Amino acid sequence: MTLGIALIAAIQIANAAENAWSRCATVDVPLTVGPNVIVERELVGCDGIATRRTRGKGTVVYIVDTGIDAGHDEFLREDGSSKVIGGLDPLAELSASPSTCANDTPTHPCNDPSALVVLSHGTAVASVVAGRNVGLAPDAVLVSVRAFGLGRLKTGLTEMDIFVRALDDIVKQAFDPSTPPFKTAIVNMSATPGATTAAGWSELERKMRLMIGGVDADFNPDPNGKRFLFVTSAGNNEPPSSDPMKSRGQCRLDNTVLYYPSAAGSAIDGLVTVGGVDRQNHVWAGSCTGSSIDILAPAENLLVASISGHNRYRGFEKSADGMFVEDFTSGTSYAAPYVSAIAARMLESDPTLTPVEIERRMKALSTRP
Repeated sequence: MTLGIALIAAIQIANAAENAWSRCATVDVPLTVGPNVIVERELVGCDGIATRRTRGKGTVVYIVDTGIDAGHDEFLREDGSSKVIGGLDPLAELSASPSTCANDTPTHPCNDPSALVVLSHGTAVASVVAGRNVGLAPDAVLVSVRAFGLGRLKTGLTEMDIFVRALDDIVKQAFDPSTPPFKTAIVNMSATPGATTAAGWSELERKMRLMIGGVDADFNPDPNGKRFLFVTSAGNNEPPSSDPMKSRGQCRLDNTVLYYPSAAGSAIDGLVTVGGVDRQNHVWAGSCTGSSIDILAPAENLLVASISGHNRYRGFEKSADGMFVEDFTSGTSYAAPYVSAIAARMLESDPTLTPVEIERRMKALSTRP
């Protein structure tokens, strides 16, 4: 297994030559939700001095998550159009009843303050990939694939069924004439369906393996068809429970990766499982660890978009008496799109790269923590 820091990989692989980082100023915006207060950040401005030789131009990244706010400032181009070019909704397709929130779609998630923490997740993740201020590949285009939200599943179905349907929808959309042409696209999964055994995700695994190798419009194996690199987050841990049978959040008791497909990262070429590093380039304390992880990327205190406003960014939660409750700016959910963005920039330089080649180049050229 090779562990690497994707921050360094970006410079070496994509020939990014970030000569300087863009610095952005924000102000805190408190939003009261129940007994606690969610503190978001509002962007005041950026100095705009960051430079990139590659920006992900010509690449397509699918974000399987809670939806993306296509109207957020991070995703708007100079002409006013959005980088979010489509919205797929496997959640709604398999739901027994529609969302109770008005105007709740894959490209306009419900802005319900009580669900803000959950429903902002996909927008935050997408901003790391292609945000014009905070993204690593700002010229990539995004497709929102909503797998989590306010819908209620039909009886007998599970989150795994949503993810299997999501892959069907992705392949269908990839061959749609309106989709920009590509040989290899990227599928970012910063949230996973929750299977804890290899048997629990067998159909999803079968389809992912097919897509990595290449498929035609009918999902048949085709090495000359469309290929897909999968990038997943390793998961975040929690302090050990007093119950020895319980897991540590999204990690096993020994802090290794609990959920599939992330737990299969080292076993499947073309599936990259991403753990986190902190601001000192050490393994982030909140990250799952172990042999399933392919590469590490920044996961601590990142500026990521929120759905609470067109220029809002995620912050933290505190109790009514001012005590810190939870930080929403850190997590391996943000490390995964960091790597997805690097893959997009690699594909700009060489669109013929296969998913397996992308993963091998990343791991070969990354530095070691």
